Amino acid sequence: MNALRQILRIIVVIFLMLNESYSMVPEWITFTTSNSILRSNFITALAKEPDNTIWVGTFSHTVTGLGGTVRISGNSWSLFDTSNSGIKNNTAISIVVDNNNNKWFGCALKIDGFTASVLDSGGYSRYNGTTWSNWQSNLFWSDNIQDLSIDRSNNNLWSAVGTFFIQGNPIHGTVAMFNGSAWTFFNRAFFGLPNNNSFRSILVDNNNIKWIGTINNGLIRFDGTNYTIFNNNNSQIPSNNIYDLEMAPDGTLWVGTDFGLGKFDGTDWTVYRTSNSGLSYNLVTDVAIENNNTIWVGTLNSLMKFDGNNNWTKFDTANSEIPGGVVDQILVDNLGNKWIGSRDFQIGKGLTVFKEGGVVGLNNSITTLPQSFFLRQNYPNPFNPSTIIEFEIPKENFTELKIYDLLGKEVAVIVSAHLNHGRYTYNWDAGSLPGGVYFSKLTSGNFSDAKKMVLVK
Repeated sequence: MNALRQILRIIVVIFLMLNESYSMVPEWITFTTSNSILRSNFITALAKEPDNTIWVGTFSHTVTGLGGTVRISGNSWSLFDTSNSGIKNNTAISIVVDNNNNKWFGCALKIDGFTASVLDSGGYSRYNGTTWSNWQSNLFWSDNIQDLSIDRSNNNLWSAVGTFFIQGNPIHGTVAMFNGSAWTFFNRAFFGLPNNNSFRSILVDNNNIKWIGTINNGLIRFDGTNYTIFNNNNSQIPSNNIYDLEMAPDGTLWVGTDFGLGKFDGTDWTVYRTSNSGLSYNLVTDVAIENNNTIWVGTLNSLMKFDGNNNWTKFDTANSEIPGGVVDQILVDNLGNKWIGSRDFQIGKGLTVFKEGGVVGLNNSITTLPQSFFLRQNYPNPFNPSTIIEFEIPKENFTELKIYDLLGKEVAVIVSAHLNHGRYTYNWDAGSLPGGVYFSKLTSGNFSDAKKMVLVK
């Protein structure tokens, strides 16, 4: 009997230990500029790779230019901006990953409305893990990129490009398609839309149908040749102003608008508003959907969870650890974590990761900031013709990364700029240099270090 009691005590202790350990896993983790390498707390885009690597776009400050895109792989963070990569600018407004694992970035256009000067040129960037490629506007379309989507059947990139105004004069947007070598454009006249139209969102579904959300003129269904427009005059769509589009695993289309959330099954519309459901606010900014068809909805005052039937759960600054009232960005990763970008009006509140029962796959203690200077060995090494060089700086400093040959002659300047704290990744292409031994030298403040590299030709 005593032995049995002892066994029961051990079982109870183990249970309590496991329960305590489980309860210590936080349900909410928030990353900001103060505890991570984020250089802006205003989150503009979220995307994931098949291996669950997360990409985060942020808004760059008009004066300082601080912003950039962050890659998060487990607990490893890397910052990409115009100082250390080939990305078009520091505000990625939309990010998608194509079938070949290329990352596509729709970079925002910023115009001074009074002087009509370009503060930040927009366009597209593609990153294959080593090389960056950029595309900018031509005579037919603007650079006001709003949303990106991939046609999985042929790996074509589709883009919604919005209208913008210079001193009251509109520069009209378009729907753009890139097949890997050439661009095709479908402007407002192609769809029979009036001058007040602006393209806002786009989604290519598994049947190769393009769903295009507009401002003022509803939703377009486009099969590549023929199109159908759903608006308040001919359908039960909640509004003609479409902010986000998501397709559920069961094939239903969810539409976020400025006057409610819509569900379209291909024939009928169901509309959810504050007046007939648990939706907390009628302006829906973003929608994300789990594999079990659970719907996550961003609004101007909260994050909403909806089971698709009648059950709604509200998460806001009063009853949860979400830092901002306005939820603009939501991504569900492969582990069930919800990645959330929130703000209070125009003040970004950072990147929040949330999972009921505890966040999975992230370090509970946030230690993403570099604690010391560090120049990593390049990889691959030996290399031909390009190699990756990474370094870390724990504080803001004027920083130089230069390449020297065996005789000490400077052959390349990778970066020479005032850099914020963080981790930086550069691709050095030595295709124009002869084979031999080279050295990468990092200088930042009083720190200096060098690594030997071998170029084989």
